[in-house]
Amino acid sequence: MTTQTPMIDEEQILADFNYLHTRGETAFNEVNTTNYLAKRLDEMGVAYERFDDFTGLIATIGDGRKPIIGMRSDIDALKQVYQGKTQVLHSCGHDSHMAMVLAVAAYYAKRLKHSRDFEIDFSTS
Repeated sequence: MTTQTPMIDEEQILADFNYLHTRGETAFNEVNTTNYLAKRLDEMGVAYERFDDFTGLIATIGDGRKPIIGMRSDIDALKQVYQGKTQVLHSCGHDSHMAMVLAVAAYYAKRLKHSRDFEIDFSTS
């Protein structure tokens, strides 16, 4: 068996980070953030579930066998005063968490060939 070094798309991670960093939304108002995450998961061919009454989503890679590996990423930003203006910012690091978890999803979507489930919970904190 040949072992290969995992290839991570650093440009995509930065693109995801930059998009999410500049578009923070407060808790339970992350409509655009949820839409962006769904769009990215669609591009990867990753199934997910959305909810009618709150933001966020749960993505699943695999065929339903146990055990399940899980990851979670907060998606909300904080409302705060920065440079004399009240703004909604991802100074909490959730933007980078989302970008990194999307990279993990992309990696496993290509490589996890139905040996176990991998679930990702993108939710407000």
